[in-house]
Amino acid sequence: MEIIKAKNFRIKKVKKVDEYWELYPKDGKKPLRLKTDLVYGKIPPVWKFPWQSHKLKLKVLVDKFIVFAEMDGRVLFEISEDQYSEKMKQEVQYTQRIEEEWQAHVKEYRASVKAQLLAFLPKVPTVINIEDEISKFPVCWSNYLKMFLPM
Repeated sequence: MEIIKAKNFRIKKVKKVDEYWELYPKDGKKPLRLKTDLVYGKIPPVWKFPWQSHKLKLKVLVDKFIVFAEMDGRVLFEISEDQYSEKMKQEVQYTQRIEEEWQAHVKEYRASVKAQLLAFLPKVPTVINIEDEISKFPVCWSNYLKMFLPM
């Protein structure tokens, strides 16, 4: 799980509501909200015809907090790690702890699978003439398996 994910949107409409900019994506999902006091300058940064759309690039922290926004090649805002709020820092620590626990679980699981395979494989009898054994299968299986013999 990544802590910061990059997301791209095509924006069809921009509206200012109270202390937020509401950006409506073309795919019809709910509008994205950016605080006006975070944004440098005005939105949209460039003028476009009504049938054109704006390109918005976001970097989202832990799928909750927008820490970087760029529209049509111009940076709207960027929040560095030292400027994260306490809530954001707690979410990052929580996500990192969950990720570490998951990685430890995956490592343990892979080790157990490897140990089980190493215990099982010596018990499997070796087939000396595998082509004759494959020929005993039904036609649909034998032809399919013979394709992989040269490999």
